[in-house]
Amino acid sequence: MKLRISALLLALLMTVSVFVGCNNTGAGTVTTTGEPALTTATPAITTATPTTDSTTTATPVTTTEAPVTSEIPAVTTTATTTTTAEVTTAQPDPVPEGISINGVLLQNYKVVFPAEPTVFETYAVNFFVEMIEENTGIKLTSSSDAAEEREYEILVGNTCRDESAEAPDSGYYSLFTSGTKIVCNGQYHLVGAGLYEIADRIPEGTEDIALNVSTSQDPRLHTYKEATSAILIIGDGMGFNTIEMAKANGICPDFYAKALPVHGSVSTLNIYNEITDSAAGATAISCGTRTKNGYLGMDKNGVSIKNVRELAHEKGAKTAVLTTDAITGATPSAFLAHHTSRSDTTILKNQINALISENGVDYCKGSITSGLLTFAKAAIERISADNSKFFIMIEEAHIDKHSHSNDGINASKSVKQLNDVAAYCMSFTVFHPDTALVITADHETGGIRYSSGEYIYTSDDHTAANIPMYACGGGTEVLNNNIINTDTSDFLFSIFE
Repeated sequence: MKLRISALLLALLMTVSVFVGCNNTGAGTVTTTGEPALTTATPAITTATPTTDSTTTATPVTTTEAPVTSEIPAVTTTATTTTTAEVTTAQPDPVPEGISINGVLLQNYKVVFPAEPTVFETYAVNFFVEMIEENTGIKLTSSSDAAEEREYEILVGNTCRDESAEAPDSGYYSLFTSGTKIVCNGQYHLVGAGLYEIADRIPEGTEDIALNVSTSQDPRLHTYKEATSAILIIGDGMGFNTIEMAKANGICPDFYAKALPVHGSVSTLNIYNEITDSAAGATAISCGTRTKNGYLGMDKNGVSIKNVRELAHEKGAKTAVLTTDAITGATPSAFLAHHTSRSDTTILKNQINALISENGVDYCKGSITSGLLTFAKAAIERISADNSKFFIMIEEAHIDKHSHSNDGINASKSVKQLNDVAAYCMSFTVFHPDTALVITADHETGGIRYSSGEYIYTSDDHTAANIPMYACGGGTEVLNNNIINTDTSDFLFSIFE
């Protein structure tokens, strides 16, 4: 009897030995270079339909948040034949079939964010979870760090978990393995860069792939691809001190666009080197030509000039125009119509209605009295669906209107509404690295100055003051430093030419 037991134990030990030996076969190092593939996601915030002007605009679809993408150098991937990267974290033995990270099935991870997340942490988690579900059918769970801790977690931002680390310097992001946790962080929109790096390595339809995240905590430089799409946000009448006033009075304490890599100062004078109005200012941006005040999409001689939205449409991109002004307002009309008088609203309305009926624009909405962010999400989701190239102009017009009345409080509220849209679009570009984002103005209104400890208006009209430029995306470095308003158009045209 003892002899039989000994034989059985010996056979069992031999079996275990063979199993362990097989698991170690074929280990090696995987390189991490190469361009990530573009994918699209649909973040999970549902949108309502706010009150808008219905005379000349298409009705937006109630929708969920839109896709996203960004560049990534750190996740190593293995398909079918499993190899391992230079990772020292404990991993189950053997690596399971299916989609795994560090040897753990993806669905066994929980995505964890801070109990009081920033808007960027929220967008990052939403985009990531939806992107993973769309590509794989796996619905990851997510919760704040106040919930019970799990062994396997993907930590986003500054969570209270011991493994979380501070965000690296501006322009960089972190993605690394610490114990059984995966840590992702970055400042502002770049908090999502590490998540995208993971999601981008799992193409749509993937069923079996092994990812390994390095233990190295070295910051990674965030980069963009060559731009094939563009988001243009215009704050009508928004000068540098308009932003500073909104920060100082606490209504918009953190103007997010300042976290973008490109900062410029833009001259806005018209063709005669005079103070511009919104028509000439918007035409310079849309058409790349300085013109007379009052002219829309026309040069000084009244000759019609192609605008960037029209070029994008010709090249097969989808296009959209959104504004809190009437759709016949000067700024939106510069992207939708051509006429020598901004005051001829009937003519402008007829041109715009004809454009819509002929499917010359994919999404058009004016007089958005509230919820500009809701419409921006809906429009971007629609025109970027199926990885379509696109162009969209989004205007917050009431910065100008309130500044004409020297109403600093309501002008600042309009700055905040623009800021909310900027946060979403910044996050969008992280997940769509081939999208350029440009945030600027057409002119300054009110001559706002800092005096005796506060920001005050010195005029009730437009001024010659330079206006800000903030941007990110491939090629936007040409918008750095001191430029003129037509330089903005030149860059946007270059994307679609």
